Amino acid sequence: MPSARTRIMRFVVPGIFLFVLGVGNILVGTFKGNQYEQVLAELASAGELPALADASPLRRIQLATQTVSRLYQRQDKARAKLDFYRLVASGGRVFVALSFIFLLIGLVRYIKGLSRHAAPAANERF
Repeated sequence: MPSARTRIMRFVVPGIFLFVLGVGNILVGTFKGNQYEQVLAELASAGELPALADASPLRRIQLATQTVSRLYQRQDKARAKLDFYRLVASGGRVFVALSFIFLLIGLVRYIKGLSRHAAPAANERF
């Protein structure tokens, strides 16, 4: 039969691990998400390229099509990465919530273990 300390550690160690992992995910997801929000804002405010102003009409059409296509691709990639990092931050919140549950169970088991050891000692005095 495992000792009381081993039973407590079954919940405390995973709780601490999930907490650290969750906080890391929240920090990385938030930081990188903010970066990609800035990238999307910069891409949305991208103006006309100077090369388009001096080009011939046919070349303008070709450059505009290529520029719009590249801009759309970059925006699409930035949105996908932003969504990914939002998911990472959300997963971190879930990990932190689970860690609190594990740590609470470990704390309850620890308190129950203390009360079990204290009760026989109190009965021996009388």
